[in-house]
Amino acid sequence: MACNSMEMNRLEAEISGNRPNAVFTQAASLPFSLAKPFSERYPARDLDHRSKEFRPLSSKLYPLFLNLKHKPVMVVGAGRVAVRKIRALLDCGASVTVVAPEADPRLLEMADRGQVVYLKKAFEDGDMDGARLAVAATPDRGVNEAAHRAAARLGVFINVVDVPDLCDFHVPSVVDRAPLRVAISTEGNAPALARNLRKELESIVPEALGGYVAHIGALRERVKTERPEFVSRAAEMLAESEAKSLWLAGKTEEAKNRLEAELDDLMKKTSDNEEVRA
Repeated sequence: MACNSMEMNRLEAEISGNRPNAVFTQAASLPFSLAKPFSERYPARDLDHRSKEFRPLSSKLYPLFLNLKHKPVMVVGAGRVAVRKIRALLDCGASVTVVAPEADPRLLEMADRGQVVYLKKAFEDGDMDGARLAVAATPDRGVNEAAHRAAARLGVFINVVDVPDLCDFHVPSVVDRAPLRVAISTEGNAPALARNLRKELESIVPEALGGYVAHIGALRERVKTERPEFVSRAAEMLAESEAKSLWLAGKTEEAKNRLEAELDDLMKKTSDNEEVRA
């Protein structure tokens, strides 16, 4: 099978993730190594820049925040713990499907309100098809392992609650001051400690700080639209402004006025300096 470079790029894109559900029935006819699984074609390595030698990939977890809005998420289990996980997923806008032979009354209420799709049955491999993320929250190790295998087969990241060795990711304890969020993880080693640390931080990070972050974010977006050349300097000024203290003291209007004045002053000074240099 002859392929030009454009065809090679198309096949590579389909296999490597731009079309996650693509299935090739004639893998043996693909060119070169494209017939091999992605992990075999690109074995993981971690470059140690000090020695310039390759070493096995670190087990350190990569922290990240996911946009789950309208993304299909499979939850295996419908008990008390699952309900807590489902509520957090719904709060992020996920499209949640739940499979379990029995369900907590609160889950049934969610299903009645159309917040989730509830499949009243035992989990089967095919239930995982189409999911972008998965959570297994059952007390049955066999069911959890089956969910893990099904997710692995499809390349779906899964969290099996309280079973770190079956987790592709861990759900952190979160201090929520939306849009400011502070996440704490012990990588599954000490969830109770993470919860205690979260409580400590909640007493330190003021509730009002979220509103302040949202406001300076709106100002930054305005600068990006009106004067994009000032974005970097404006972002630094907004982050360092003493207006934060006014905001946290409940003087929001005074804080807003100060931010506007500081922003106008910054752009005026910068414009004047540019004129002098010209």
